[in-house]
Amino acid sequence: MAFRLAWIAATALSLAAGLPALAEPPDPSAQWIRGAEAYEAGDLETAAAAFAECAHAGDAACQSAYGHMLFTGEGVDEDEEQALSWFRRAAERHDPYGQFKLGFMYRRGIVVEQDFARAIEMYERAAGRGFAPARAELGYMHAQGEGVPVNLGIAVTMLTRAGVEGGIPSALFSASMLVRKDTDYQGDTAGVALELLGMAAGMDFAPAMVALATMLQSGDGCDVDRVEALKWHLLASRHRDGEAAIRDLAQAWIPRLDATMSPAERAEARARADAWKPD
Repeated sequence: MAFRLAWIAATALSLAAGLPALAEPPDPSAQWIRGAEAYEAGDLETAAAAFAECAHAGDAACQSAYGHMLFTGEGVDEDEEQALSWFRRAAERHDPYGQFKLGFMYRRGIVVEQDFARAIEMYERAAGRGFAPARAELGYMHAQGEGVPVNLGIAVTMLTRAGVEGGIPSALFSASMLVRKDTDYQGDTAGVALELLGMAAGMDFAPAMVALATMLQSGDGCDVDRVEALKWHLLASRHRDGEAAIRDLAQAWIPRLDATMSPAERAEARARADAWKPD
């Protein structure tokens, strides 16, 4: 049950993780910086105007950013067709964010006819330029057999690399779930899953905290460690950015674990939770 709820939450969160708001280019123009500063300050109309100006001047990073704002309706009227047009222009100029967003729209059939092959092409170009969310999307496509045969080994590799290189905890979490489903994997799947969950939990990802705690309390792939398990459940129960179902699940486990532990163990778990900080 813990894994099922955590998987649902991570699947929903992976969509948000796969569509970052802005991606800073290696050598941003002054106009892009002005737009980004306005965006971060919440002045979306100024940001959209700044990005539009440099997008029309041929700045690929601005074209991607302006396309994003049109796609989401931030600071401008929502217009997915115009967003697609700007993503295409940015992608033609080898902007990885534009390539990624173009792939995102082809994968989901937004405005265009769904085309997995085209999505893979765009994601591979973006991933080749070091854009981690594109590598994560490729991992999900290999896991689900979208445009390619299902290959959990490739999916785990891509999601793990995206998670480590791009700091995407949902990718690491998904990799931990998939490695346990991969019947062709030669090795300690529980141990690998435990390591991946540890990294994702360390990035403050509540579903991974609950899944990690579940493994620790049952000795799945490790020695039983109820103190660490309780610590992670406590942290997940205090989380305010994730799914309510995950918090509720963590809260339900706390009294059950408390009942199996000594007062000293319970105090230690709470002290660890209070002292914890994300990696």
